[in-house]
Amino acid sequence: MRNILLLSIFSLLATAQCFKQLSLGGDHIVVVGANNELSGWGRTSGNSLGINQSIPNFVASPILINNQSEWSKVWATGLNTFVQKSDETLWGFGSNNLGSLGIGNIFPTHLITPITTGVGWTKILSTQSHSLGLRADGTIWAWGDNNNGRCAQGIGAPTQLLVPTQIGTANHWIDIAVSCCGSFAVRNDGTIWGAGGALTQFLGPGNDPSNVLRQAIPSFFTPPITDIAKIKAGTGFMLAQKTDGTLLVWGQNDYGQLAMPLSYFGGSIPIEIGTDTWKDFAVGQSFALAIKSDGTLWAWGRNHFGQLGLGHTDNVTSPTQVGIDNQWDRIYAGGQYTALGVKTDGSVWVWGRNEYGQFGNGTTTQSNVPIQSTGICVQTLGTSFTVAPKSVAYPNPTHDWINLQFESPGLLDAIEVYNMQGHLVQQQALDTSQSLFTVSLQSLSQGLYLVVGKKQGQRVVQQRVVRK
Repeated sequence: MRNILLLSIFSLLATAQCFKQLSLGGDHIVVVGANNELSGWGRTSGNSLGINQSIPNFVASPILINNQSEWSKVWATGLNTFVQKSDETLWGFGSNNLGSLGIGNIFPTHLITPITTGVGWTKILSTQSHSLGLRADGTIWAWGDNNNGRCAQGIGAPTQLLVPTQIGTANHWIDIAVSCCGSFAVRNDGTIWGAGGALTQFLGPGNDPSNVLRQAIPSFFTPPITDIAKIKAGTGFMLAQKTDGTLLVWGQNDYGQLAMPLSYFGGSIPIEIGTDTWKDFAVGQSFALAIKSDGTLWAWGRNHFGQLGLGHTDNVTSPTQVGIDNQWDRIYAGGQYTALGVKTDGSVWVWGRNEYGQFGNGTTTQSNVPIQSTGICVQTLGTSFTVAPKSVAYPNPTHDWINLQFESPGLLDAIEVYNMQGHLVQQQALDTSQSLFTVSLQSLSQGLYLVVGKKQGQRVVQQRVVRK
């Protein structure tokens, strides 16, 4: 395959754009548009927007990056951007520090450059120097800087991996996360594994002699962490969602990012963030944002740029509601101190640091409360939902199917299944006279899915499901 020269078009997009997918990385945002083209805004230094521009080193409003109509997924992460075509080929552009693009060299590029062919990816993450990817077949791959074994290749492996290299041989992984010095993955039995340097705060004090993945065991006196469906790693701390929808957090607590008073210094033993269930969550540098199942937005941790959206810049040591709105759908944290949220109507709201025009509103003015970026919208899963009373989903995790059980018939007339990129992958009509519904997942690959039950087009219940 040949490299594709990007279209460096610096004029503002003429009208408000509604995008299929948005990804907020290290101070830059890249989106897949309505016609499957690529656009973006924010920081341009490091080639993270695919633009060979250093002065000024940002664009503050959406620009067209590439007008081909074949792009299906995008991951803006670190100072790199990875994009996937509809034929499942993977491409990238960016800083490529220490080979973190996986294109076979260590040179930065603003050209969309081929990386892999013939296999789909479900998630790709980068730090400043290494990358980690989860494929649709359940395998995990790493590339870039391998110092301290952060790419989990074992003793004697190269200190740099210039192309994606598989970690082990297993295909039972369902989620991944990265920190500056490590790589982490969730296995389909709900356990967490990781590799890299100085990871006691993430994985506990277990042995780490061989630079391969080791299991997270909080202490020598506690059992392994289990029942995990999704993880995200911040600066020195980790936030995880269990299969029942609740959140756990552990690691450092120097700014209250563990939702604990500063008198608690932190540790490797997980702390429950109450008993609420959560719709989405994000982590930044020492802060966290999360959307409850009722659509309300909550924040805690470091706040010196107003990235918590609370109207001030004081650090917060317990989950605090952001405004009073209950229509939040997705939440993102990018760079160090920028936050972006999407409401159920598709509107995009931004707050925190805006040094590189990450807000996409044509300015570099920051805000300590959510403000709407009026020229931008994002396709969403639909309206907010309420959980049906006494509804049960089982088994979860599952191999091939899941049951949705309700106390009475007539509550649902349709089931939809979405992947974690928000794409509809399966749907079926239901017999409204029934109260027990069986949903087959046999046609889906391993991973995390959102099963949504609807009645007359409105969401009644949703459940995160792990497909083994």
